[in-house]
Amino acid sequence: EDVGAMPAVSYAKFQRALGVNKLNTTLSLDGFNAACSAFEFDFGNQVVKQDLMNVDTTEITGRTSTASVTFRNTSVATKNWIEMARQGAKVPLLLKHGQELTNTVSISAPHAQIGKPTFGEQDGIQMITVPLRLIPSDAGNDEWAITA
Repeated sequence: EDVGAMPAVSYAKFQRALGVNKLNTTLSLDGFNAACSAFEFDFGNQVVKQDLMNVDTTEITGRTSTASVTFRNTSVATKNWIEMARQGAKVPLLLKHGQELTNTVSISAPHAQIGKPTFGEQDGIQMITVPLRLIPSDAGNDEWAITA
């Protein structure tokens, strides 16, 4: 069957993705601008599917959001991540990617609770991975925000 000519396609409005690097991306944890090599974020949604008589739903029944950040380790005088983990410190986290005011995305968590860090190396440089629990305020449902 002849379907005719294919429609014309224009990619003129397509924007190239920006690399995650010093020029395009910043990450601040408790005011410390980290030389970050990895960032992980998990909504932590507990989702259930119920297919019962008269009910066919998928619902979010709980949420425990987490994140982790891997970056060049600091001296204890700069930030004592181990002591902060012992205290269960809750600190602000802000990841921003993009260069322009209208072409950015940010992930923020005002009360990221520091967990027990682990250590490794990358290219012969000591790295630290800090796990985070994203805690809501007393108002609730505000443990993180994604803004563009």
